[in-house]
Amino acid sequence: MCGTDKTRFDPRCVADLIVVGFVAAPRTPYQGIYQLAPGAAIVWRYGDARLEYTCSASAAPSPQTIGVSFSGRAGNIPAQPQLSDNAMLINVIPQLAALTGEAHGDPGLLRLLLRLGCQRSAPCHVHLGYDLDPETLRAATRFKQPWIRRAAQRSLQHYWNEVRYPEIAGWFSPPETAFDGEWIRHLIISERQRVIQQVATAYQQAVNYYHCPRIDEENMGVKLNNENFSSDSPEAANLYCRAVQLNMSATFINQLVDFSPGKVFRRNEKQQDHRLSSLICAMTSLNYLERFHHRLPQ
Repeated sequence: MCGTDKTRFDPRCVADLIVVGFVAAPRTPYQGIYQLAPGAAIVWRYGDARLEYTCSASAAPSPQTIGVSFSGRAGNIPAQPQLSDNAMLINVIPQLAALTGEAHGDPGLLRLLLRLGCQRSAPCHVHLGYDLDPETLRAATRFKQPWIRRAAQRSLQHYWNEVRYPEIAGWFSPPETAFDGEWIRHLIISERQRVIQQVATAYQQAVNYYHCPRIDEENMGVKLNNENFSSDSPEAANLYCRAVQLNMSATFINQLVDFSPGKVFRRNEKQQDHRLSSLICAMTSLNYLERFHHRLPQ
């Protein structure tokens, strides 16, 4: 997913980032670049490329994943990639984008990365879905944000319902009921598992998933006294500083989002809004990838 100088982003990927916090398969944030279907491979023969599919027997369904356990030596924090003297990566969201080459708008992944940054030798166990309430994850609810222009709300929601939902459902089966909040919750947990595999490799941590709740597990909720997971921690608060910069540097995002830093700070002082945090995470990731990711060593 590493782009070049001519890589262009699809502005409509903001719809995915608002609803689930990532760009779901088969699309990517980049125009004209798609993920391969499960079991597919691109085969080059005599200068021509074609898709080949591998047929395999269906595996028995596994129990639902509850959480993840990390174990490994402490202090294995990957270094921040150096881009230039005036390109400062000042919070962990761009670091996550640098590690994966993808955009993320999931504050749960932010808090998990902060947790791994202070990981000790003892194993830690993290619940993957504690902070995901199906009622608040419904697409119609996610799009109704006061910092997104109403015209953009309608346009992005129509794009999600008519284009993205059918595409994603071809990869990740929707529920039999009409309630999409539970489906979105499982979709986010599945994506968290995929990203965790990449992050754990960079942090030199062994990963094991468990299927029954543990007494000693932590969670990625925002109302914890644990500063490392809290949305009030300095690292998370720094997202709002980046938001001020984005108001001047982001290009296509401002076409969709009516983003006023002053208004954001006033709202943030009164009440924490998880949807706003998700949107800022997404904006910082996209802004970073658009401006700097093509400079990273391939």
